Amino acid sequence: MFNFILQFTKESYYRFLNGEIKSISRGKYSRAKDGLYTHHIAEINHPNLANRNYIGHLKFDFKYQVKDKLVYCDLFEHIALHTLIFIDSDGHYGRNGYDFLGNMAIQWYTTDMIPKPMWMQKVYERELI
Repeated sequence: MFNFILQFTKESYYRFLNGEIKSISRGKYSRAKDGLYTHHIAEINHPNLANRNYIGHLKFDFKYQVKDKLVYCDLFEHIALHTLIFIDSDGHYGRNGYDFLGNMAIQWYTTDMIPKPMWMQKVYERELI
């Protein structure tokens, strides 16, 4: 599963890349409590910058994880950003995020399913306003 709310501490990020730890500590820039996702601007050129499997395999530099390289958006804005990435990258990037977020939105808003994690409930409720 993707985790779109992670921003990482620099020390932890590099310790993870060096194989010293198995998970990356979260930083201070999450806006999940406000029902917002974090979107990495550089995903136009690099896939899944919040996914530790991709980070570990592709060894993304920490510069993509800093506050000025992140934007905060609601669920449908996030879907739109991944749509634009898919279009602008000629289909090379953005599809995974689009599919994951789009399927989640369809599931949430066309059934009685309410997400369980508290941060996702904030996202869900934000879209009902």
